[in-house]
Amino acid sequence: MLYMGFDTPNRMPGFWLNFEDAKRGVQVAGTNDPSASPCSLSLEFTRLTQLTGDQRYFDAITRITEFLERTQNESKLPGMWPKLINFREERVDGESGFTLGALADSLYEYLPKMHALLGGLSPQYEKMHRAAMDVVTKHMLFRPMLPAEEAKAHDILFVGDAFARPDRIDRVAEDQHLNCFTGGMFGLGGKLFDINEHVEIGERLARGCGWAYDAFPTGVMPEIFNMVPCGGSWDAPCPWNEERWKEEGSKNLKKGFASARDARYILRPEAIESIFLLYRMTETELAYSAITNVTVKGPTTKTNSMELAETLKYFYLIFSPPNIINLDEYVFNTEAHPFLRSKP
Repeated sequence: MLYMGFDTPNRMPGFWLNFEDAKRGVQVAGTNDPSASPCSLSLEFTRLTQLTGDQRYFDAITRITEFLERTQNESKLPGMWPKLINFREERVDGESGFTLGALADSLYEYLPKMHALLGGLSPQYEKMHRAAMDVVTKHMLFRPMLPAEEAKAHDILFVGDAFARPDRIDRVAEDQHLNCFTGGMFGLGGKLFDINEHVEIGERLARGCGWAYDAFPTGVMPEIFNMVPCGGSWDAPCPWNEERWKEEGSKNLKKGFASARDARYILRPEAIESIFLLYRMTETELAYSAITNVTVKGPTTKTNSMELAETLKYFYLIFSPPNIINLDEYVFNTEAHPFLRSKP
C-alpha cells in the first residue's frame, strides 16, 4: 500500500494516500509537505528489500535519497533541507524555517542509520550527515544562560531552530521534547564516522534533556519550551547576566527557561532513546502516563501507544545486558524497531 504512494509522475510520494486517486493513477506529490514525510521510509523500505529480495522498495527510496543529495545545497540554509519541501517540483528553496524537530526529524535521524543498515556501502549518507551536522553545530546548537554554579555543574547543550533571512541566519532558542533524539543521532554519527566531537556533543545534548526533566515539578520536560540562550557560539564563555534574566526569563520556571510554550508531556521516547544509545556507545551514565502540564503537580491523563512501543522499550533495554539487541548488530528505526544491520 505504501509503495503505491510512489505512483506519481516524478515518483515522489504525496503526504496523503488518496485511495481514489491511487486507483485512477492520478496521484501527485505535494508542493508544501513536511520534509520528514517521504524521507522517513528509507530504513523500512531498505529492510523490506533485504528480507524479500524485491528491489522495488529500495529503488523507491533511492529516488528520495538522490533528490536529497542533489538539493542539499540549494536551500536557503545550504547543507540542510527546510521544514517544508515542494516535492512535486523537487525544490527546497521556498521555505525559510529549518529544524531537527517536528516536520523534519526523521530525515536527519535516518542518515547515519541508513549508513549502518547498509554496512557503509553507500557513501551518500555519510556525506549528507556530515554536511547537515556542520550547519546544525554552526547555526542551531545553543547553551542556556545559567547561574555560575549551575553552569559549572551541568555541561549541557540544546538544539533550537534556524530561520533564514535575506541578510542573516537567526538561531531560535526554542526546543522540543522531540529534539531529544539528536543526542543519539550525534553520538551514532560520531561513532560511525570517527567524529569524536560529535560524540561529545551528543552526550551534552542528552544531558541537557536530562537536566530539563529535572527542572520541572513533575520530573519530566514539556513538549515545547523556550530558553534564554548564551550569546555567540555554543562553545564560547557564557557569564550569567541577572538583568538580562529579569527581562527575558520566566519568573515561574527554573533559571534558564523563558517559557514552557506547550506544557504537556505525551510519553515521548526521545530523551530515554538518546540516553540509552549513548550509554551503550560510551558506557557513560546520563542521568508512567501522559501529563497535561509539567509545570505543576497534578493528575495524569492518558496513555499513548508510543509509551509501550518505544519509551518503555528503551527503559527496558538500558537496564539489559549490552548483548541484548547489540548496537553493533542492529539499528533502530524511528519507532524503536530493531533492524539487523548488513555486514560490510
